[in-house]
This record gives sequence, C-alpha cells and structure tokens, in this order.
Amino acid sequence: MKTIAALLLSSFALLVPNAHAYVDDAHSRAMEAATPAVKDGFQVRQEYHSGTLAVRQQAVVRQQFFKGNRYWLWLGSDDDSAKISVHIYDPNGNLADASAWQKRATAAVRVTPKLTGTYYAVITVESAKSKRVNWALAYGYK
Repeated sequence: MKTIAALLLSSFALLVPNAHAYVDDAHSRAMEAATPAVKDGFQVRQEYHSGTLAVRQQAVVRQQFFKGNRYWLWLGSDDDSAKISVHIYDPNGNLADASAWQKRATAAVRVTPKLTGTYYAVITVESAKSKRVNWALAYGYK
C-alpha cells in the first residue's frame, strides 16, 4: 500500500510544472525610487503599468487624478544604462509637473492636480545601450 501511494505521489509530482519566481527588475527599481515619498506618507498603489520601449520611443499611460490630492509617479528600468523620463500632462495637454527628477535607470514626477480628470504620463527612453528597454511605472498619493 505504501509503495502504491509513493508511486502515485511521484507520478503526480512529474505532472506538476516547476514553479519559478518572477522578479520584475524595472518595478523593483520604481519601488526603490518611491522610498523617500513613502517615508513622507505617500500611499503606493499595488497596481502598476509596464512595457518595453525602443530608444527615443514614448509610451502614454492614462491616469485618473483628483483635485486636492498629491501624486508621485516613479519610473524604473531594468537596464542600468537607460536614461528614462516621465512627465505629466493635464486633460488639456498642458505640462502639469510640480517637480521631476531623473537618476540612473529611474525617474519620477510629482503632480498636484488643479482639476479632477484624466491625466497623461508620457514615458520616454532617451538613451540606452540596448535596443529595447523594459520599464515599470508605479504611483502613490497623499
């Protein structure tokens, strides 16, 4: 009986695929960039946006912002050589950055919306050694 149970368990183990952990280095970098704002009381949203861009290519992410809140958006890349940027535009297409910075393979932008509405985060890969760059954009509010 023990032999049959052992045989069934070992057969089942062969049918179950190996589980592999997945680390998103771009998202990890974005979260590292968020550390000062988190210490300042910003709440980070669990969901985030990600993708792949070629050098000098842009991506646009729509985001709903509410008047009276403050927001930080953090951009990270898994490519150490990447120079990336993120800027926010209001519903009328005007630049809405309150401040922005760029360091190594990360960038961030802060915005305090004057109106509730849909805003647009424009992500740019300005330069990189590789042809394509993976990125992740996270945000927090206060």
